[in-house]
Amino acid sequence: MDLMTQAKEMNVPYQRWNDIEPALIVDGAQGLFKQIYRVRGNNNLVVLNFKEMDAESFEQRVREVACLLQLRDLNGVGQIQSVVDNQEDHLVGLSMTK
Repeated sequence: MDLMTQAKEMNVPYQRWNDIEPALIVDGAQGLFKQIYRVRGNNNLVVLNFKEMDAESFEQRVREVACLLQLRDLNGVGQIQSVVDNQEDHLVGLSMTK
């Protein structure tokens, strides 16, 4: 099963980076592989933007999104809200509850 099909089955929409970027504020927290953003006007949502990815780190990010999709609706787990891609349909991040 591909990621887009799995997301659709879990009612997790895809969003374009260019569409959501204007509402994002860079957060002070930052990971080695991700830049974290807060969403203007929504204190319960963050957007994780994956940094430059080689083939191995891309595969890890796909697995991360797939695992978050599988854990959707479980208590005590941050809930994925959307998968974020760019204008070339490449995976570039995700949004999730804090």
